[in-house]
Amino acid sequence: MDAGYEKLLGTFSDVILRGGIRYGQTDFTAYFRTDTLDTRGTALLYPQQVTGSSVGLELRQWFPSNKMYATVSMGQGIGGYNEGRTDTRYGLVGYADWKNGSWVSDVYGELFYIALADDTFLDARFRSGRSLFKDSKGSYVWVYAVGQFWASGKATTGTENRVEAGPGIAYIYKPWNLSINIEAREGYSFRGPIPSPFYFNPTLIISTGFDKLIPIK
Repeated sequence: MDAGYEKLLGTFSDVILRGGIRYGQTDFTAYFRTDTLDTRGTALLYPQQVTGSSVGLELRQWFPSNKMYATVSMGQGIGGYNEGRTDTRYGLVGYADWKNGSWVSDVYGELFYIALADDTFLDARFRSGRSLFKDSKGSYVWVYAVGQFWASGKATTGTENRVEAGPGIAYIYKPWNLSINIEAREGYSFRGPIPSPFYFNPTLIISTGFDKLIPIK
């Protein structure tokens, strides 16, 4: 689950419930997905409020390091903007993190073709900084720098084609796999319509997630 606020985009949320089995390096799951986006009150060209829900099946094939997987999902919209529409996605997702004493860094990337938009989307992010006040449960405060890049094939909007960077601070609560991140990002949109290519984008993101599949030997 992700939820938050960006000055550029407004408020958003993305909730996915998954359940299924794992056989070797392969996950077979069923899912329920619901997304919201409310850009009212922003400077975007066409402010709107959008919600959509879908259900479907997903196949994930993990690479040997378990840091990257290829995925295919086929779903059906059951509510909101997605209702009655086929939600098919093909993607490649990767994540890695590493620590050196109190220094913590991570990198995340995804490349997806989403049939609902008939477009391909790239998202890549790098963060690095120092962990502070670590407790006995492994929770800590993280002060870091972040850089992130988005691109799309069609460049329907400038929000899909931009680069951002800035400082951030987060609280990581390990028992719930929860992170609360506040970031002060400066951004530049290099392609597609947007009110101003240069912008300031303070961001709040709350994330949590658990992945417990039934192993099949």
